[in-house]
Amino acid sequence: MRLKKLIIVGASVLILTTTGLYIHNKFTEDESKISSNNKMEEFKQFDEVYSSEINKNYDGSYLDRLVTMVEAKEEFKIKIKNIDKNAKVTLINSSIGEMTDLNYTEGNGFVLDTKLNEGIDYGILLDNRLIGSIRVVNGLEKADKEKIYEEVMENLQCGL
Repeated sequence: MRLKKLIIVGASVLILTTTGLYIHNKFTEDESKISSNNKMEEFKQFDEVYSSEINKNYDGSYLDRLVTMVEAKEEFKIKIKNIDKNAKVTLINSSIGEMTDLNYTEGNGFVLDTKLNEGIDYGILLDNRLIGSIRVVNGLEKADKEKIYEEVMENLQCGL
């Protein structure tokens, strides 16, 4: 009789433990998926800039938005903050490979006054590692920004 009770209690504990672990793992897995989706959405966002001044911040991995779309202008001033002054920051024209260094200025971070051509993806490199991109778009307000974003990401995939 005592053996039966021990078997029943043991089986009950085993079933409850297994059920509890299953529920815990399922909850953790769902939470992980939600967190992963939120990070992907955050990563997928882009900046829209309608002025000739492009201000970006470096978060330690990438610029505050990986893709920046700007309205076409004659010339642009690019400013990037939160990067160590001893780093090398470069703008690269992905079509022809032309590279232009940004200069460090106290208070403004890395700065470059330059002309950017429409429809070209420009990569921003930090010590030869891609941290962001810029695409000039004529008529940005009416453009299909999601499509442009996807094109830019496809073109820059090898740099990431």
